[in-house]
Amino acid sequence: MGLRGRGTGSIRMDMEIETMKATIHDVAKRAGVSVATVSRVVNGNYPVKEATRQKVQDAIDALEYVPNLQARELNLQHSTTIGVVVSGFQAPFAEILGGVEQALRQRNYAVLLACGQHDPKQEAACIRDLMGRNVSGLVVVSPHAENFGNDFYQGAVKRMPVVFVNSSTQIEHASYVSGDEKKGAEKALAHLLWHGHQRILFVRGDDSDSCRMKEQVYRELMEQAGILNERYILGMGGSKAESMEHATRRIARYLKLSDVSAIFCSNDLMGVSAVNACKSLGKSVPEDISVVGFGNIPLFHCFAPRLTTVDRNMLQMGKRAAEIILEKLGGAEDQQAVVESILVEGETTAACKEI
Repeated sequence: MGLRGRGTGSIRMDMEIETMKATIHDVAKRAGVSVATVSRVVNGNYPVKEATRQKVQDAIDALEYVPNLQARELNLQHSTTIGVVVSGFQAPFAEILGGVEQALRQRNYAVLLACGQHDPKQEAACIRDLMGRNVSGLVVVSPHAENFGNDFYQGAVKRMPVVFVNSSTQIEHASYVSGDEKKGAEKALAHLLWHGHQRILFVRGDDSDSCRMKEQVYRELMEQAGILNERYILGMGGSKAESMEHATRRIARYLKLSDVSAIFCSNDLMGVSAVNACKSLGKSVPEDISVVGFGNIPLFHCFAPRLTTVDRNMLQMGKRAAEIILEKLGGAEDQQAVVESILVEGETTAACKEI
């Protein structure tokens, strides 16, 4: 009886193993079609009649067939994996990554992700590792300037197609995707000026190219309007979530000694901090002070009042980067794409009370 029991279990196990090891030939036999037809359905690279496609899909589901990607890549003679390197996994990198993944999945490409941890050496190690894993191309989000200065990326772009997202440095033989932050800053300030605000405080975060650019836009527009005042520029230092409490306290201290009617912040963290600072002083937003952030970070959508901000369109930037890398694999030239930034009116801006 023991042998019979073990025999039944062995048969069941053998059946499970056979299901797990189902091949493309097994699928073709069950569906009554050729191996080539199964391949076309799996890869989605050739039109197949709907009735035939459904028969193949039913066979795939019944056999729990999992395509052999290595065999597929050998057949295609190139990898169907794109390496993506981000500096961190928080916003906005997560949004860009989501756009990249969506666009690549539609073309049956996979993403191999690595994180540079805001460290140039770690970032370079990630790039080397991905190259060693035979990816077809690379998307690098917010690359570290040091890796351009030491010619690391100059060597990388000679080996495979590379698209840089949000890069302040440009080199030959690479493609770029960036958000139009300059116009985004102009839209934010124009919004406040249109509402009649003149005493506009600019709060900048960390010492980055992005913050420096926004400060330049602020100075230019305020000077054009004849209302530039150096006292209305507040350097904060830092843009990470743990600095929010510090930013709130510092902005509150500034507001106690100032008569500003509006605040333009270089990022959403500073924007929410500014709203909190106003609340701590008993000032109503936007009735007493209007506030505009920058970034449209989903994390802050749950804060009340809902922040008026500039959407950098990160998801679209990721999609565009993926499209460009695939176009490059098809032989296209390098590109420089700019994605529009959009003003998103929330609940933190209103007409200046003094109008």
